[in-house]
Amino acid sequence: MKTNYSLLVARGVGFVNDIRISKDPTGQLPDCMHMNISALHGKQAELHRGIYAKTFFSVCITDENARALFLKLTKAHPGMFCKSPKKRPRVFIGFTVTGLMPTSYEKAGKKPQRIHCIEGNLTDFLFINVNGEKFYNAQNAQNVNSGAAMNFEDNAEASNDELMAIEA
Repeated sequence: MKTNYSLLVARGVGFVNDIRISKDPTGQLPDCMHMNISALHGKQAELHRGIYAKTFFSVCITDENARALFLKLTKAHPGMFCKSPKKRPRVFIGFTVTGLMPTSYEKAGKKPQRIHCIEGNLTDFLFINVNGEKFYNAQNAQNVNSGAAMNFEDNAEASNDELMAIEA
């Protein structure tokens, strides 16, 4: 009997928050690179009380090309690790996340609150803008994964075959 698996994939756009790089204490494994993404959904005109609808992703960057691009980004903009959002550059990305799993955690503070998010593996950057300026665009890159160079706006409703091509 053949076993079938589901691969949950999300493609979207959003703002990068809370970048973390953790080192393996043994030094045998590569650094773990994590970040949170506040992904926007709905049309720009669809504001609810002046706030865009968002979905929160907590991702680990697993693809080698995405990891290299992420390191290049953090070296070009070291302020990304700043804890103060006002001092941090605004990074807006197009992304592909796989292996989605819903989760929640308790956010500490004056008013503790439960945060719901989706965990997954970031496998591709479609584009990266820093403070409104283009840093990376998969369509203009020399070495892009097959299928990654799709124009996000024109292909927002990608078919399952296209999503699987991105993963290949």
